[in-house]
Amino acid sequence: MSTKTVYLHLRKGPGYGRFSVVKIAKTRDAATRDGDVVMPLEIELPHDFFERAAIRVHVEPMAGEKC
Repeated sequence: MSTKTVYLHLRKGPGYGRFSVVKIAKTRDAATRDGDVVMPLEIELPHDFFERAAIRVHVEPMAGEKC
């Protein structure tokens, strides 16, 4: 584990002072929308955090009855 700085990309939500995290990125420059706020966050992460955190989906049709 090592201490790294990641960037929380926040977007204004409904209600006063409410923000939602829309992205956790390695850089401040990741694509955002106008009005998004980027906040640095120092966190201790495993060296391969971003590779393991990526979501991968495999979809395969099932044999059998049609609905």
